Amino acid sequence: MKRLIIIAGVFICLSLFSYTQDAVKVYRKGLPFLKNYSPDETGAGSQNWAVIMDNRGVMYFGNGENGVLEFDGVNWRNIPISNNSMVLSLGVDDYGTVYVGAIAEIGYLQPGNTGDLHYKSLISKIDTAYRNFNNVWKTFLFEDHIYFCSPQSIFKYSPEKDSMAVINSSEYGFSAGNWSFNVSDNLYQGDFGAGLLTIDADTLRVALGGEYFHLHNISVMIPGPDSKIWVGTYTKGIFLYDPETGEVENDVISPDINNYLKEKVLYHIIPFGNSRLGLATIYGGFLIVDKGDRTIQKFDKSNGLQDETVFSSYV
Repeated sequence: MKRLIIIAGVFICLSLFSYTQDAVKVYRKGLPFLKNYSPDETGAGSQNWAVIMDNRGVMYFGNGENGVLEFDGVNWRNIPISNNSMVLSLGVDDYGTVYVGAIAEIGYLQPGNTGDLHYKSLISKIDTAYRNFNNVWKTFLFEDHIYFCSPQSIFKYSPEKDSMAVINSSEYGFSAGNWSFNVSDNLYQGDFGAGLLTIDADTLRVALGGEYFHLHNISVMIPGPDSKIWVGTYTKGIFLYDPETGEVENDVISPDINNYLKEKVLYHIIPFGNSRLGLATIYGGFLIVDKGDRTIQKFDKSNGLQDETVFSSYV
């Protein structure tokens, strides 16, 4: 049984489909099993931003008040971070180490003397000239390095060398950076002024055709069909970008669904396979759509979702 975890004001666990991989049959029969985890159960604040799983199957959640939440399927445990800020992003490397991006803070979880995980800050590894950063919206592994991505700077950490490099957007003439993305072995960053940027050899430049996304707030990028990339934006819907040609398709999802995403503010996309997408919104819950033509399932307050602001999801 596979499960979808939706990160909203509370944790929602949905039993989606069996190993037949035929999700549509389950969706058509009705709602899957749904389990809400309230703040009373988790022992933490109600707002959660990120989710990741280590190589043991233990889940970790970025909380708005209580650092990182660890969940082994039975018990919840709070792991505070050094500046007590909101944990906005989580990543994991090939060894199962969990990395943490917060507000003006980055680090990772390491075992203590008893085996319990504790937070270790990496701020001391950053040159003092680059410590004036805020929200670290993305944290991910790329080519044996951990990237902690804020709008101002991207911090590239080498666990092997225990060293930190910095890619500062202003040094390359960009000043309106937002989120960064690791897609199909390439790194990108959205910039409200310049459009879509690519990160190559620790430098930033406008991606081929990236000017199309000028004045677009890019919220998500994931692999799409035929080596293309799904690009989601806060208020302008979903696009399909071809990194080889720079061409952008803007009619890749039904107008009704796209208008819903524009109104409800698209925040996150997760692929389910067979051209199915999970769409998380700020004001309209969570949708599962099939090939962009129809909504297979919608989760909101009317059918069990306790909060329609969905920040992330994991399957």
